[in-house]
Amino acid sequence: MSDRRPVVTAVRAAGRAAVVAALLAGLVVLGLLAATLVAVARTPLPASLAASDKVPSVRVLDREGLLLLEVTSQGERVAAVRLATLPAHVRWAVLAAEDQRFYSHPGVDPLAMTRAAAQALWFRRLVSGASTITQQLARAQFERPRTLAGKWREMVVALRIERELDKDSILEAYLNRVDFAPRIQGLEAASRALFDKPAADLDLAEAALLVGLPRGPSLYDPSRGTERAKRRRDRILERLRELDVVPDEAIERALAEPVRLQRSYRGQGAQHLARALARGELVAGTSQTPFSEVKTTLDAALQREVESLARATIDRLVQQDASAASVLVIDNRSAEVLAYV
Repeated sequence: MSDRRPVVTAVRAAGRAAVVAALLAGLVVLGLLAATLVAVARTPLPASLAASDKVPSVRVLDREGLLLLEVTSQGERVAAVRLATLPAHVRWAVLAAEDQRFYSHPGVDPLAMTRAAAQALWFRRLVSGASTITQQLARAQFERPRTLAGKWREMVVALRIERELDKDSILEAYLNRVDFAPRIQGLEAASRALFDKPAADLDLAEAALLVGLPRGPSLYDPSRGTERAKRRRDRILERLRELDVVPDEAIERALAEPVRLQRSYRGQGAQHLARALARGELVAGTSQTPFSEVKTTLDAALQREVESLARATIDRLVQQDASAASVLVIDNRSAEVLAYV
């Protein structure tokens, strides 16, 4: 019978090495956890979240409430919405699209991270992300390098946000502060820009399409083509079916809906008046809404007609070195301005 002692010794050595490796790994994990907790305690809430909202875009309306022109904030459409004003299917669509366990995790989702890591190892490529809604909100507050250190800082800021704000406040901030399309920030601005309606009036199909845009604002931008946006919308609707939070017949109706963007008229001839009103240089009645609207006495149909006539006049006079035209139409009885070019 051969001597088995060398084999036993080798097995015992391997066992001791495994125990040591496990202990070292545990110490590393504990060290990272301790460093993270210290960083969370020392990291202030991002100033952009502590401060008031960005200056919103100003919507200049005609006498009937039709949009004439939108004066953007620093070249970006910005609007705010209150979570309490949104229908339940909008909230469920956001969670289905981005973070189904949003109300149960502390800002970082260990289950999602484990799943993403396992899929990456199995498929040898990134299959799904693990960023929570809070992490995405944190990422929108600073320039994050695409490194492990950048990801760690994102997690630290997310944990800090969760420490300071309640879940509904975080979700509301997310809906108001992430980009939904190029130069469009917030769900309300996206709803106005793409469907010409407030977010509170979104139906299920429209809501599912919009909440899918932040994953790739340029990639899914429906103004460049609706096919990708529709595929993402339909995936979100199927996730809602799995969550069993929306009636199945409502999901079927939404899946059958084509993507129809509704662009409102945006006049250019009234831009001087609109910008003066937006800057507060002219006296005008202002209704305090989340979108900062200014209602004027202009008539949108007449404004369009006068703009067309002014352009045609310039085209006829261009050979006589005419390069500009201006028109003011006033109601003599009321002295109200009806068209301004």
